[in-house]
Amino acid sequence: MSNPFSWFRRRQKALLAVFGVLIIFTFVVGGVVMDWLQRRGGPGGGTGPVLSWKHGDIDEGNLASMRNMHNWTVRFLDMLIAETFRKGGEPKGPGIRRNQQGQILDPGIPRSGQEEDMVRTMVLAQKAADMGMVITEDAIFEFLHLVSDDKVRRSDFGDILSRATSGNVARDQLFKQLRTEMLAQNLQRVVGSGLMAMPPESAWDYYNRFSRRIKAEVLPLPVDDFTSKVKGEPTDDEVKQLYEEGKDRFPDPNSPEPGFKRRKKIAFAYLKIEDERFLEEAKAEVSEEDVKKHYEENKDDFKVLDLPSTEEAKPEAKPEAKPEAKPEAKPEAKPEDAGAKGDVPSKEEPSKSPAKDEKTEPVPTAKDKSSTGEEPDAPAEPEPAAEAAKPKETKKETPKPPAESDASAPDVDLVPPENKTGDAKTPDTSDGTRFSRGEEALFVSFNAAPKSDDAEVSSEDEPADKKPADAPAESTAKEPGAKEDSTTEAKPPSAPKGQSDEADVAAPDKDAPVGEASEKEKPVKYQPIEDVADQIRGIIALPIVEERKNKALEAAKREVDLYYNKRIKWLVTVDSELETTEPSRFDYEKFAEENKLTAGETPLLDEIEVGDYELGNGWLNASGQRFKFSQIAYADGIPLFRASQISPDEYGVDFLYWKVEEEDWKDDKGEVKDVPELKEIRDEVVEAWKRGEALELAIAEAEKLTKKAKGDKPLKESLSEELSKEVVETDEFSWMSYGATPMSFGLPGISSVIGVDDSGEEFKEDAPGMEFMESVYALEVGENGVAVNQPETVVYVVRILSETPDEDQRKREFMQTGSMYAMFLHMTTVREAMEDWYKDLEKEMEVEWQRSPEIFTQR
Repeated sequence: MSNPFSWFRRRQKALLAVFGVLIIFTFVVGGVVMDWLQRRGGPGGGTGPVLSWKHGDIDEGNLASMRNMHNWTVRFLDMLIAETFRKGGEPKGPGIRRNQQGQILDPGIPRSGQEEDMVRTMVLAQKAADMGMVITEDAIFEFLHLVSDDKVRRSDFGDILSRATSGNVARDQLFKQLRTEMLAQNLQRVVGSGLMAMPPESAWDYYNRFSRRIKAEVLPLPVDDFTSKVKGEPTDDEVKQLYEEGKDRFPDPNSPEPGFKRRKKIAFAYLKIEDERFLEEAKAEVSEEDVKKHYEENKDDFKVLDLPSTEEAKPEAKPEAKPEAKPEAKPEAKPEDAGAKGDVPSKEEPSKSPAKDEKTEPVPTAKDKSSTGEEPDAPAEPEPAAEAAKPKETKKETPKPPAESDASAPDVDLVPPENKTGDAKTPDTSDGTRFSRGEEALFVSFNAAPKSDDAEVSSEDEPADKKPADAPAESTAKEPGAKEDSTTEAKPPSAPKGQSDEADVAAPDKDAPVGEASEKEKPVKYQPIEDVADQIRGIIALPIVEERKNKALEAAKREVDLYYNKRIKWLVTVDSELETTEPSRFDYEKFAEENKLTAGETPLLDEIEVGDYELGNGWLNASGQRFKFSQIAYADGIPLFRASQISPDEYGVDFLYWKVEEEDWKDDKGEVKDVPELKEIRDEVVEAWKRGEALELAIAEAEKLTKKAKGDKPLKESLSEELSKEVVETDEFSWMSYGATPMSFGLPGISSVIGVDDSGEEFKEDAPGMEFMESVYALEVGENGVAVNQPETVVYVVRILSETPDEDQRKREFMQTGSMYAMFLHMTTVREAMEDWYKDLEKEMEVEWQRSPEIFTQR
């Protein structure tokens, strides 16, 4: 019998040649190398420096090492925090950042591993070291013990590090990274510490930006209408200066500053995946038995709510005030002093409703004037009673039902003890003490005014904190007077009855619970299954929809990736002697028809133009940050036909997209450039100069019209007939308003102003601009002024018609809720100031990127 390997031995040379070629080909065009060939010159490609700065150059290898070290450190801290929770501890420290639900986002250092963030940390740490800041080994251990809440022994840190990094990071390497992170954090805290305090004047200004709503007349004067009135031409020096200012700036339609740098244009193909396309089919597959089963198992979800009317709710609030009449009946058996009436309530119900006793004082404020003015002698007799009330008033401080409710707060594992009293304190940034300090400063400065001007506000705002501490004797003296006024109309007839009156009052109280109990005993009503059957089918179908949608996404991505790999291999062999043909493209339109998807393709667009398309409005969450489609898709080095996924704000919609074409700007010689020469765009620079001159003419004309329109007449009556036709009356608007973006928790932004546009349409985002709002809000009702929109394309003559609410009402509301709104806006201002400071620091450190920082996403 012949040896089975004899066939191979006879052909070993030919086989060796074939397999050798295949092995070489595989290694040459492997996945990593293929990516590198497509991305050369972008992130991950090339050997030159990625950025330069005062202390040297940073190349791709340096950035990769920085990213790995940062990620390992974050992993170590994550495991340290997990161990802390396991041992019943609560992670602490200024670098611990949580979300609204109390879950930890940053484990003591920023989690983000984006290139721009890592370079920022490096720059800040170097600046801190230059200033003489030092992080000792003891300080690092103190930081780790703070993060672990002293629940993890120092000897266990090494074991956690080994498990977190699989033994790839030594202790000295970890400490070096932590030292860099802590230096950066300390410098930011030092710089930002002086910005956290908010002066009362700023608090009032911030509050008015949200609460003051104005209505105005506006006359738009488009700047383009004045371009033809510009006389003369710019000098060569003026043209050159304007070119130098804008040659490294991209043009922005929302910015008045000219930009001459050229953007690249990209065409995209995409598949749109919508839940609705799968929902009806999935609902049809849900059986009647499944609907009945879900209905029975979740019947409480379909209760018919028998809500009380608002009229029924009002009488329920009043009986709570009647028990206060009980203690007032008791003093009738004692001496007939008016002051006794003030003593007994504090004795009778110290813990039941202490706050309500105090809240009854401001109710008769109108009568207090008569009591203080006409009966000054009446309270003089019961002064001993008032003194006797002092210790009884202190008993009013004993009730602590809120503390009991705080102790029973849930989320023990995630929410720190100081935040368990409510959700309002959870959205602190990195250390909540800054917010509390700001609020304490506000309360001190806000307390003086209400006492003199409006006792009603002060008593309601601070019932438990201010009364006993500030003026217990004064408050007890006022109580009898206030109660005499409030009870004299109804109480004198019942006074002689004494205890019998108490029984009369108690009887309704006993009846009330009986009525409530009888209502609770009413049979529970449920919505008929026929009315909610379709809703139930939709609920049951959701997992089916999600599964099919994901399958369609995965199948589409496989097809795109398959073509991508085939095309890379073809590109590698194009210049070789091997005869190959370009692979056929993925027929995504046919795939969309077969899988209930929507196919589409865009023309060549820059990152501004793509915003007019649905695909361009998508967002991607990565490393705890939110990135716009243009930030992701237009990053340098992304190859053609590499599929990525993104989602718009619309729920139940996803996009799978890929680049199909990319075009850079080329000069007359066909050379790719992003900054054209002055001679190539001189006309464009001259046009920009003329727009600037036309803006000055438009402002001068608006100021002239403002002077003509002075007086009590509206603009429509005080201007010429031709101009009055162009006057627009705006809707009521505020300077700032809270947004409605999901999961953004109503972050504030500049309000849109309907009517503040020559087309009568709403402005795009931030189009009115800060300068426009500053000019308008500086005017009083009936006053005229001039304002310019954000891109400086329209100048407005403005007249304020009305404002709501009035200033007195805003002041009252400000004392109650103003600090919350003001602090929120103040923090936004602080972040902007810190960002401006860092930009100046980058200039000082001579940081210059040789390419755009890459955004790493989780694909």
